[in-house]
Amino acid sequence: MSVRWWAFPLLLVFFLIAAGSLVIGFAAAMVYPTLPSLEALTDYRPKIPLRVYSADGKLIGEFGEERRAWLRSRKCPRV
Repeated sequence: MSVRWWAFPLLLVFFLIAAGSLVIGFAAAMVYPTLPSLEALTDYRPKIPLRVYSADGKLIGEFGEERRAWLRSRKCPRV
């Protein structure tokens, strides 16, 4: 009689853990083929705008879709 009281919660926990692992495994199997390759992630080349300077070194204009500037991680503000 006492075995039945602890066996049901134990089996319930076991089946919940098994169902959770199956869901996580299925999600990983669905997402894995769509991930980019490691080479594509490590070879990052952001679009840098064309900067036009005058003869004395002053910036006249920037042309391009995105305006980006390179910063060191030390210069980025902490959140």
